[in-house]
Amino acid sequence: MIKAAYKMHTKNLEQMSLALFRPRQTKPGKCYLIACTRAILNDKNKKDIFQSAISRTSGNSHCVFYKGIKKSFEVFEEELKSRINLESLEKNSMTRIFEAATRKMLLSEHFWKKFQKEPLKFYSATLFFKKFIGEKPVSVGEFSPFTLDNPLNFLKKKRAVKILEKISDAGEGNFTAVAGTQLKRQPPPEKRKYDIRKNHYYVIKKVDKENKIISVENPRLNEAHPNLTY
Repeated sequence: MIKAAYKMHTKNLEQMSLALFRPRQTKPGKCYLIACTRAILNDKNKKDIFQSAISRTSGNSHCVFYKGIKKSFEVFEEELKSRINLESLEKNSMTRIFEAATRKMLLSEHFWKKFQKEPLKFYSATLFFKKFIGEKPVSVGEFSPFTLDNPLNFLKKKRAVKILEKISDAGEGNFTAVAGTQLKRQPPPEKRKYDIRKNHYYVIKKVDKENKIISVENPRLNEAHPNLTY
């Protein structure tokens, strides 16, 4: 009986994780959160992380465990139904739970974020991966004041290309990777080579090192998923 109940619970968690990020980002300021979690789910070696991280309590709530800081954060159904959360959180129920827990995690780590209306904004993918998965990812240029195409970042650009080549060698479904823009503003539509958002995170889905093409997934709803050159 216990074994059967355990199997049923595991199956429910699997369904929860798969349902978690079917919707795309519909509200601004949380692209890193949805891009990172989509990237984890794309990696067949890591997608089970959500099954162990998200659990249902005996009461009417869920707990999300952040391995990197060894802490769980509980989200109550009443919180999700509050007027403020109804306006700010994503529509999908499991995405809402994960987003609300991440917000609590950030508030616990940075007391000054309590004075911000939206603590999820202006966070980095590197820090999120480190706190949720418990592993420090390889990061190039994320905290640099200069973009990778800046001449001052020549060495970092070479390092970024090597990482892309490793991703290509690993093959689709065998890596977790995101990329972010540092654009201050977008050029007018008629001058854009790609339809890319400013200050936005994308999921890296596939890299073709022979043709130097990167296929990305945009976490935002109803927006293009461009193939980019190196």
